[in-house]
Amino acid sequence: MADTKLAQRLAELLSMLNAGELLSPSHLSVYFNVSARTLRRDIYERLSFLDIQCTPTGEWFLERSSPSKLNHKAIALFAEKSGVRELFPFFTNELLD
Repeated sequence: MADTKLAQRLAELLSMLNAGELLSPSHLSVYFNVSARTLRRDIYERLSFLDIQCTPTGEWFLERSSPSKLNHKAIALFAEKSGVRELFPFFTNELLD
């Protein structure tokens, strides 16, 4: 159950970042019902392969010079590094379309 919640949270964070949203740690903490420390771990460890930046006010965003769409390689790396690869046994390029 905890692995599923982690995978869902990380997938939603990826979606938000890819959509160009500014992510507020305090709002996300309430939204996901996790601590700010957990969110920092998500951003700085589990999603460290992305070029996530921090504003002077502490909000996170995906650097615009990064590709606007996540590719298969980036998502596969995310799944492997976050330990949720087994939750996506049939992950293919078609899933990104």
